[in-house]
Amino acid sequence: MENVPSQGNSFMNVDFMVTSDPTNINHIINKNGANYKKGRDFKAIMDPLGDVIFNVDGESWKFQRKLLHSLLNNPKFEGHAMETLKRKLRSNLLPVLD
Repeated sequence: MENVPSQGNSFMNVDFMVTSDPTNINHIINKNGANYKKGRDFKAIMDPLGDVIFNVDGESWKFQRKLLHSLLNNPKFEGHAMETLKRKLRSNLLPVLD
C-alpha cells in the first residue's frame, strides 16, 4: 500500500483505516488527533496493552505523546537506539543471512 488510504471491516470485525501517506499521518497524529477517537471496540481489542498512547484519547494521549516526543528527540536515546539496533542486527540477522 503506497500512499493510498484504505479502509475495511476485516480485522476482528472492527472498522479501521490504514494510510502510509505522510500528509495523512501528520494530519491524524500532529494536527487533528482529537478528531480520531479510538472507540470502544478498538479499546476492547487493545485492552491487554493497558492505558498506553495507542489506547487513550484526549488529555492522556496529549500527555503521553509529549513524553514520547521528548524521549525520541533526545540525542542520547537516539544513540542508544542505533547501537541496540546494530547489535541486534549483527547477532540475530547477519548469522541467518550468512
